[in-house]
Amino acid sequence: CAPGSYHAVTAFFSLLLLHRADFVSALQRIKTMLKAPSYFVLSMVEGDGDYFEATFLGQSLHFSCYPRDILTRLLEDLSFTVLD
Repeated sequence: CAPGSYHAVTAFFSLLLLHRADFVSALQRIKTMLKAPSYFVLSMVEGDGDYFEATFLGQSLHFSCYPRDILTRLLEDLSFTVLD
């Protein structure tokens, strides 16, 4: 997708399926897709783990999570304004 294409991007429990090593680059890519004024809505599982296995709705999957303060800092370091 072309840079500056969207006023809003949502990621509802999708980025948690990435390894932590890929998380910041995904956020950077999302940032380039936004044009002002814009919103990025992110939902994650709060915790502290990198690509660990869990069962969800009877299916085995891997996911990563961050404590709220670290996730907030990652977003703010990329110039996102965290509203909640």
